[in-house]
Amino acid sequence: LAMAREKLLDAKKAVAQGKSPAHEKQREKRRLTAAKNFGDMTVRWLADAKMADSTRAMRKSIVDRDILPAFKNRLLNEISADDLRALCGKVKARGAPATAVHVRDIVKQVFSFAALHGDKAPNPADEVGPSSIATFVAKDRALSPSEIRVMHRVLDTTATLPTIRLALRLVLLTLVRKSELIEATWNE
Repeated sequence: LAMAREKLLDAKKAVAQGKSPAHEKQREKRRLTAAKNFGDMTVRWLADAKMADSTRAMRKSIVDRDILPAFKNRLLNEISADDLRALCGKVKARGAPATAVHVRDIVKQVFSFAALHGDKAPNPADEVGPSSIATFVAKDRALSPSEIRVMHRVLDTTATLPTIRLALRLVLLTLVRKSELIEATWNE
């Protein structure tokens, strides 16, 4: 009886706001019927998302090999954070921790894409942090002076554009990151 009274109060509130409870119920049924499975949404995301061709190829490979076999026919709202965590753990266990982090990132992007296109479902990746999957040790290796000399000699015989050869020489001479070099001002 209390539940029926609550539904009646909700219906009265909806009518007071200018909404038809019957239309809202039909809209919800249509939304559930039209719900896309993860595989369909992933195909749309791969086709529509703006990314470099090399990035698209890398992500498609991860999608085809790791993600779709597990989630292809599942509705978006059927994929939980625990499911994603288990999939990432499986990928990491085979010795591919960086790919496991990519799996999480791709799932996050597919769910965000779905939300932008009206298929809202809780994003399981929001509860799975990348550091919970794998952490990486920063690399701090530097080239030795003899390795730099070898690189200069090899540049002379490498078949490439002269501008690329000059750019690589400049990077070797300044020993800065590419972005630091590109963003440097004349006074620097």
